[in-house]
Amino acid sequence: PPVAVSDIARPVAPPSPSGAREAMPQSQPAVCPPPRLGARVAAPRKVRAGETALFTIRVHNARGAAAARRAHLTVRLPAGFSLTTPVESSVMKGGAMRWSIGTLAPRAARSMSLTLRADRTASGTRALAATVSATCGSARAKALVRVAQAVQQQVRPPVAG
Repeated sequence: PPVAVSDIARPVAPPSPSGAREAMPQSQPAVCPPPRLGARVAAPRKVRAGETALFTIRVHNARGAAAARRAHLTVRLPAGFSLTTPVESSVMKGGAMRWSIGTLAPRAARSMSLTLRADRTASGTRALAATVSATCGSARAKALVRVAQAVQQQVRPPVAG
């Protein structure tokens, strides 16, 4: 039998014993209500090379938004910085740390703190970037920190004259 255009446009059930063909019920496309995620990074504006600095990352889901399911936080460490102590429940890979947050309900927030040490040879402006991602949504934040080299005191001999 010839194929009808409507049969091409939608799936058709196999012929019934009477030979009639019925359209299969259409499944609805998966609708993903978006969370309204936000991220913020608190960091010192300046740190001396060789010293430590505290970075705090806060992620939140706005009031009235859908729950953020399978949420995770990824933090890319600034070049020239190292982690001073291991962070519980995190995975480090390729210069980035990742934490699983789970479900972040509307109006919920989580904070993570990291203590990083600026390498003794680091200098200039460096960025710590944080991304919170979940099913159907994500948000990014970044903090810039200037690394200053420690000034070495030079002892000048007295001028004789």
